Amino acid sequence: MEKLNYCSTCSEPLSFLDKNYFCNNCDTAVYLDPKVAVAAIIFQNEKILLVKRAINPSMGNWSFPSGFVDRGEKLEDALEREVLEEINLNIEVSKLIGVYSYNENPIILCAYEARILSGEIKMNHEIDGVKKFLLTELPELAFDHDMQIINDWKKQN
Repeated sequence: MEKLNYCSTCSEPLSFLDKNYFCNNCDTAVYLDPKVAVAAIIFQNEKILLVKRAINPSMGNWSFPSGFVDRGEKLEDALEREVLEEINLNIEVSKLIGVYSYNENPIILCAYEARILSGEIKMNHEIDGVKKFLLTELPELAFDHDMQIINDWKKQN
């Protein structure tokens, strides 16, 4: 868990009590809210599109195109933006596969099925490779939940 030291309102030291920080000086409460992320399963011609991560966590491993949702942004819009930023593809989000969260992990991941509308693959600094894999020949995946997402998606199709 993040360690916070000072109140952003009055700059006095914070106290930690029951999963949240509090300022004893100005009574401000600081809540450590989760971060929401989105991921896309793009399946085309019997293959799933994966990206090789060029950043941590899990740098060098393969996962879905994904990213964080900005405050006030619709989940599907965030996914379309992230895929465009990461690999220059315009996608259409079709359906929710599942929502994934774990104890002691501040990220809530919403995985969607999507299809490519247009674009030519160009990678940004976060991506070190893009490849389509047969479901029977998947590489080592970046995160424990990646295989669970694929299995949940397969059950729906």
